[in-house]
Amino acid sequence: MKIIFNGKYISKKILKHLDADDANSLHILPETVLIQNNLPFFHPDFTGNLYAFIQPGVKINKLGKSIEANFAENYYDEIGFFIQFIAMDFLKKLARKTSSYTTAISFDYCLNAGEFIKTDTLAKGVMCEAKLNDANFKEYIVWKKGIDNTIETASRFFTLKTGDIILSGEGIMLKHVIQDSQIELRVDDYAYLNCRVK
Repeated sequence: MKIIFNGKYISKKILKHLDADDANSLHILPETVLIQNNLPFFHPDFTGNLYAFIQPGVKINKLGKSIEANFAENYYDEIGFFIQFIAMDFLKKLARKTSSYTTAISFDYCLNAGEFIKTDTLAKGVMCEAKLNDANFKEYIVWKKGIDNTIETASRFFTLKTGDIILSGEGIMLKHVIQDSQIELRVDDYAYLNCRVK
């Protein structure tokens, strides 16, 4: 299983690489990023500035290569929403020295996945509300275009297989997450995912 993350948002918004495109922003994350058995996220000791990035992702349901965006929806029928923890200080340090910051976004157990739901039960745009302790963040996420464009770009380079996960890289960024934080995610006013930070 591959987990493919589109880091264009991070490249443009955080690192100010305004010429970043989908191709040079793709990151392949190892399976070990997934938090298992609803365990909490354990704050790593190599970062003092942890962010949480909430984004949609789809699960590929059949083999595909060189898929055009117009046909991408034929390759998935389930969507989930994810909390991805990012070592932001480490990311910026890496970005100053090299073009790759993959290790800052793909360390063990940094990705919390909610339950996948059928895409035909969800509108192409959803209201996501994230609560970090007492602070609330809302954003209307039009997920389909970002997913389909990422599938088109990724499938130019990699054969997509059943079970692969495509993360759009578009969502809500929660800054300065600390130990003993609680993150709650609602999608279209539905209680979707909770995550504890230890």
